[in-house]
Amino acid sequence: MRLPKLSKNPDGRAFVRIPKTNGKRAYFGRYGTAEAEAKYREWVGAYVADPESTTRPAVEGWGSIAKLCHKFMVHADEYYRDEHRSGGHTSSYGTHKKVAETFAMLNGTKPADRIDASMVRAFQRYLVVTPGKGGKPAARVYVNALVDDLRYQIKWWESHGLVPKGTHHHVMTVENLKEGRTSARETAAVQPVDQDVVVATMAYMPPTLAEMVCVQFACGMRPQDVCRLSWGHIDRSGDDWRYSPVRHKNAWRKKKLVKAIPEAVRPLLLKRADRPADEAIFRPVDAAAEQRGGRRSRKVQYNTDFYRQSIHRAVRQARDDGKDVPTWSPNQLRHAIATAAGEQFDLEGASALLGHSGTAATAIYAKTTDRKLAKYARQLDEYVLAGSGIVHAATGSTPNNAM
Repeated sequence: MRLPKLSKNPDGRAFVRIPKTNGKRAYFGRYGTAEAEAKYREWVGAYVADPESTTRPAVEGWGSIAKLCHKFMVHADEYYRDEHRSGGHTSSYGTHKKVAETFAMLNGTKPADRIDASMVRAFQRYLVVTPGKGGKPAARVYVNALVDDLRYQIKWWESHGLVPKGTHHHVMTVENLKEGRTSARETAAVQPVDQDVVVATMAYMPPTLAEMVCVQFACGMRPQDVCRLSWGHIDRSGDDWRYSPVRHKNAWRKKKLVKAIPEAVRPLLLKRADRPADEAIFRPVDAAAEQRGGRRSRKVQYNTDFYRQSIHRAVRQARDDGKDVPTWSPNQLRHAIATAAGEQFDLEGASALLGHSGTAATAIYAKTTDRKLAKYARQLDEYVLAGSGIVHAATGSTPNNAM
């Protein structure tokens, strides 16, 4: 039997021409390297054992990287479905799509066996220096997250035989960017917003938006949680109301989020008691109707972007009216109540009220009973919310001087 000879492609890759396949080639990596020689010997062994086999390594050559990215996204379209959103995907789908599109743009025509650590570093560097939609390159933490997703995609490709064995191990040698050791952009830590700033801004909000801000603050919710808040997530069967959304930040870890709804903000929710159980309590369409000459809206549910933009619009209106109001965002409300709660409660209490799910907080939160959660909620009402200008502005109550 005459064996195909190992040859060198003009681009430096080692290859053989597959007999009786009309010139199809099998590629083995960089010509002259021990790795290429080893792959060639492996291929020859498979060829000698069964020349007609369709499963011998690289009979068709490795597919292009663009095809691999497409294959992964076909998988992701099914795997990252959000069972609580009809036809929708989880946020992971969006980040994987960005990774696949960017990696294919940079390397799409190259064969899969060319994937190595240098290609991942080039992807990493591209993210660091290339401006995104907002005109700024991706921040360091986000770059690390995208590189992690790329490594995961390469692992998936290897598990399905789409790249050579050992590719994932090789790309894992690329380190994440470390703070202070890279030119990648850093993001400032989220700071709590001053309650006086929130109150000054609320004066320029429609009631629906102002009351939504108040509920998020009082309940220590994340922005996405108050946007999705519905009566179907609230248990009002007892004296102490409980909020337990199906969709939340750690739902994919099979963790259940249970939080208290303080008595101070329940009247704001009861004003909308006629909402169907599966509809959002706070709706942009209502906020639009409350504004004279404002933009009309047909939206029946806020998303986090529109919620943030609505707050920023109120900030701009306050400034136009001569108020000295800095720009703030809804995620700062959670930090504001965390700061206030941290001054009144121990770690267990603050973690229970905020729904923390870090490693340490999880161990603490697991010990928090419904009875303790109710106690913390009552103390929050008495010692924190009773003196809150935000609650007073939204409910019309008279604050005490507790804060």
